[in-house]
Amino acid sequence: MGPDHFDAYAVTTRHGPHVTLQAGVVHFGRHWTTTRRSAVKAASIDRVGWAAATTGEGRQWRVVSGRALVLDAAHPSTFVADPLSSALAGSAVVRLGLGRLDQMLGYAEAGTAVPLSYLPIGRVLLVTRISDELVLDGDQVVRATGWSGRHAVDITAVRGRVRPWLADRALAGVPDEIAVLAGQAGKAWLGVQTSSGAVALPADWEPVAGRLRVARGALTAVGAQIPGPICVTFDNSARRRPDEKVGVMLRGEGTVVDLDDTAASVAVDVERVTHWRGFVSSTVPEAA
Repeated sequence: MGPDHFDAYAVTTRHGPHVTLQAGVVHFGRHWTTTRRSAVKAASIDRVGWAAATTGEGRQWRVVSGRALVLDAAHPSTFVADPLSSALAGSAVVRLGLGRLDQMLGYAEAGTAVPLSYLPIGRVLLVTRISDELVLDGDQVVRATGWSGRHAVDITAVRGRVRPWLADRALAGVPDEIAVLAGQAGKAWLGVQTSSGAVALPADWEPVAGRLRVARGALTAVGAQIPGPICVTFDNSARRRPDEKVGVMLRGEGTVVDLDDTAASVAVDVERVTHWRGFVSSTVPEAA
């Protein structure tokens, strides 16, 4: 998180929540973003039909989720499922592009380093029809619509032994210049599973203990299934060139280990790690 103002985009995979940072826009009650045709996000939406996005900065955050679909110009039949989204697609793409002119310049600067699959010919639109909304001001839930009653759960701390955080073990195989993102205190994204799909929540990372501080009310409002599968995403997309963006996502079992009136402390037992630099990503099991 930071000056790039990208949205945290959450989908569900067979390994649990999957959160990456995306250029996105909310347009006519829908969240719009774009990705490669072969991306995990597109495959998840084809399979699950649900996605969530978190927008904002500082203390002000808005989490939206709902039914999602993939619009692919190479497959005109995808536009039939939702005629209104199809009709809005053109204006959404214009807004998306105008809002991220710096990123378009970054692609131009990268030039021939950009793989064909990342160019417009290889991309698809991901459209989420917003049915749930959560607005946060720091740890306080300002508004929760669509979640209440259908999702809300009581969050409790688990008493017992939790596997200790060992950064060298969890980040084995991750290049040092990327692993450093998880070695610094600061902002991160916590991906949690709900009854509908994955959701990304803003969190504060404590690298010594390997724990995240997250708003208790947010976990309760979205109905976070915790203990359960989570992901923790660290991203540095401050540079506008796409081949200079780096990030790492830790995936595994999440447990609430402490609670107060406003916040929860979440520990992660890492099972898989995905890291990326520009257009190249790699996933490895966590070292034994």
